[in-house]
Amino acid sequence: MTGTDDNDPATANAATLAGTDFTQFLEPEAAEGLRIGITVTSDAIIQNLKDQADDGTKGLQESIDMFEAQNESARAVGAVLSAAGLEVIEVDVGDVPLQGDVSPALTHGYKLAINEFLADLGDQVTISSLEEILKYNNSDRKNRAPYGQDHLDASLESSMSDEEFAAMRDQMIGDAQAGFDTLFEKYNIDVIINNRTQAYAHAGYPAITIPSGTDGTRQPVGTILIGPYLSEPVLIAVGHALEQGAQGRVEPNLEATMELIEALAE
Repeated sequence: MTGTDDNDPATANAATLAGTDFTQFLEPEAAEGLRIGITVTSDAIIQNLKDQADDGTKGLQESIDMFEAQNESARAVGAVLSAAGLEVIEVDVGDVPLQGDVSPALTHGYKLAINEFLADLGDQVTISSLEEILKYNNSDRKNRAPYGQDHLDASLESSMSDEEFAAMRDQMIGDAQAGFDTLFEKYNIDVIINNRTQAYAHAGYPAITIPSGTDGTRQPVGTILIGPYLSEPVLIAVGHALEQGAQGRVEPNLEATMELIEALAE
């Protein structure tokens, strides 16, 4: 992930990490002195919801249960990191940047990106645009798009202008970066642990997911660690500490899976 691309100016800064031996950040001392934020809903807010529920306001208990479960999970992660010698700080969930609706930007941006990609290939390919891809697929839709191509259709039909797309993209990136920069500075933390937002993707900031067990249906779940720009060494150090302390990976039951596959094949 340290490579640079002349067609992507944002990668130029990644060169500062080129040649780094990232395995050094798997040593316990790599995480020493780091401050980790865990995201919680404040006890005051939860108590306020409980008071409203006691007064007869309906539909609040589900929210109360959800917030308490999320806090319990976050504090359990914090306890693992504290035991590993890291400093843990509780961060109010209201201070964490939330992602906006990126669907319009993704829909329109795909058309721009795929057309540019195909143009760069020149005569190496016989198809040169998204419109031609759709025509090709539609000529034998049963085989070429058996599950539909709604996203491609919507992208071609997008009424957003390129200028509107650029403005929306820049706004989302700027808001997300400013939000996380403010968060890291306000709490003086190196990493934030948060499963409630994907705004780090808008910001272009790194994140890493560590296995943390399974849910009630035995589906694997993970804990997401987010860091500032180019903080991969720190994320690896914290992620390794959490991984070693929590031991949250649950090996899949391959025998049961094979039995299920064989049953479906009969």
